[in-house]
Amino acid sequence: MRRFALLLTVCVLGWVAPASAVPNAAFSSRVTHVSDGDTAYMTNLDYGTTAASWPGRKARFIGVDTPETYGETECYGPEASAFTTRALEDHRVKVTYDEDPLDPYDRALVYIWKNGRLFNATLVKKGYATVEIYAPNDRYESRLRRLEAAARAAGRGLWGAC
Repeated sequence: MRRFALLLTVCVLGWVAPASAVPNAAFSSRVTHVSDGDTAYMTNLDYGTTAASWPGRKARFIGVDTPETYGETECYGPEASAFTTRALEDHRVKVTYDEDPLDPYDRALVYIWKNGRLFNATLVKKGYATVEIYAPNDRYESRLRRLEAAARAAGRGLWGAC
């Protein structure tokens, strides 16, 4: 009975959070380099630092935090970084900002849309990231928290490995 209740909860939470439509304000970008699971260099951004090594500007994905791969590597960090690299590097995406477009480290703060789906949410849903919200950038907070609860309950990704 307990297993059935857990399965039902996971199914309902997954169904409650369908893919959202890409906002009208979204603009096209190309991911030129993935730094780690939640950071990349992208073209056509208005904010963020540039680097001599990669075209575009540095961007941090809003609402998510993947385990670290620089310095002391954290559990599931390499897997999150590899997933983001496979999914985004050299791909065209749509991008939107929230209220605050820049973080204290001079990175653009972005939501990424790939194939009509919010990639930030995909990271959480598959267990590659936890939810990390910094106001005022909280547009998708409730959706991300539902996806995190479902991933944790199902033991997906870092929730099962770490």
